[in-house]
Amino acid sequence: MDIDIVTTTGEQSVVTLSRSGDGSSVDVWYCDVRHAHIPVEELRGWLARRGALREPGRWGRVEFTVQQGRTLLTVRPEVVDQPLVLTDLSHLTRS
Repeated sequence: MDIDIVTTTGEQSVVTLSRSGDGSSVDVWYCDVRHAHIPVEELRGWLARRGALREPGRWGRVEFTVQQGRTLLTVRPEVVDQPLVLTDLSHLTRS
């Protein structure tokens, strides 16, 4: 899943989220560097939590938050609060 982003310096780029080869994790790639290796079970657990005050999911330099009903992706320090489609993120955790 590719996400078009705008960096904190105004440059356009892409963050890629993909299942690992064995399917046990989701990798987050930005600028050809893997910034997070998220176990699928942990990501499923984060997605399953509900409520307006859902705690951020943090893995390495990558963070998922929910603000005003929107799911946002941050890859610090270059990428901040990029909107995600929650169903796309959920699709990555399916068996």
